[in-house]
Amino acid sequence: MSIIHFVAEYYPHFIGRECRRGTRCVLGHTVWETDRLPGHSPALINRLDAVIVPSEWNRQVFRDSGVVIPIWVVPHLPRPERAATVEDRVRLQRRLPPLPGRRIFYTVSTWLERKSIGPLVAAFAEAFSHDDPVALVIKTSVHDLERVRRDPGHEGESVPVLPQFEAMIGRAVLRQGRLPPPPSACSPTICRIASCTPCMRWATASCRCAAPKAGVSAPSRPPVPLARS
Repeated sequence: MSIIHFVAEYYPHFIGRECRRGTRCVLGHTVWETDRLPGHSPALINRLDAVIVPSEWNRQVFRDSGVVIPIWVVPHLPRPERAATVEDRVRLQRRLPPLPGRRIFYTVSTWLERKSIGPLVAAFAEAFSHDDPVALVIKTSVHDLERVRRDPGHEGESVPVLPQFEAMIGRAVLRQGRLPPPPSACSPTICRIASCTPCMRWATASCRCAAPKAGVSAPSRPPVPLARS
């Protein structure tokens, strides 16, 4: 059995791959946010043996849109075995920049264009200034899932998310003419990143900046050439 956790457009590729491997049962795992699937989606989903959705409402949407295979409902957030403890909260806070007293906005998504992380960062920077008691937490993947590098010697390598994130902040500063509140990106390997005003980078072990000075920024690193995978 194989479970494909992707949108319907990817199913033909992965179904073909699993069939070549001899997989006997191929399931899809997906979600849709409106009350009707796109017109091409039901035919792609119906190629599966069954599909998993997160809610009864989604099950009905899929049925009404023409999905005829079995539809199983499995919520995204099952009931935890125990309530969060003080130790759990302390452990989480250690993974983030200091945020006491701030209202926190957050998103959890892989780094894909359709997830609109770039527009989210731009909107956050437009809505709030550096002095507002807010913060944006982004939990995402370490590498871009849609692009690969094309610069000489690195063709086909995965593109890290962090330089793209830094570029988003740089564009927001130029567009708004002021510093945004401190966003943070948290991923499996980027666990503690804090806003560093002088260089507009995220303060990691490689950052050796002096004390922050409002309104001071240095040129950002050259962008990594990208290509669609």
